[in-house]
Amino acid sequence: MRYIGGGKDRKNFGLHYIKLGILLFYALWFFIACLTNVVNLMDALNIINTQKFNSGNFLFLKELIFKFDTSFPLLELLFILGVFIQAISSTLFFIAFFAFWKGRNKWKCVNLAFAISMMFWAAFILSEEIFIAYAYEPTHLRLLALELLSLLAFHLLAEAAKE
Repeated sequence: MRYIGGGKDRKNFGLHYIKLGILLFYALWFFIACLTNVVNLMDALNIINTQKFNSGNFLFLKELIFKFDTSFPLLELLFILGVFIQAISSTLFFIAFFAFWKGRNKWKCVNLAFAISMMFWAAFILSEEIFIAYAYEPTHLRLLALELLSLLAFHLLAEAAKE
């Protein structure tokens, strides 16, 4: 008996779709995080005035870096850079999702998406050390560990043969 996406081997049944689900999760998660941060930035710059779908991260970053007498343009630059990297990560995970689904250049796309997003979390962790913001560090360490675990799962779980 043949199983969809799993060939004759029952233990591989559905692994292809689980991997697709993981990629789609990260693509959507980064997209939503990016969108809430864009709303937050627009609110902070008085372009819009809303608390709905607003991450509040701009205020956290402001409180953090203003302890060190940094300028407002640096705050804006750091926040915009973070939003930009989230947008790139979301896009790369969507590309990886479709590449994995189609079976074309899938490992290059998957590895690149995970590499960029894990570097994002690593940059946060290093920044928290520099700015002595230890309260936020465990969250970013967990996010980095979750992504690393997901990447390992991709490479260690058997690759199901496509029909």
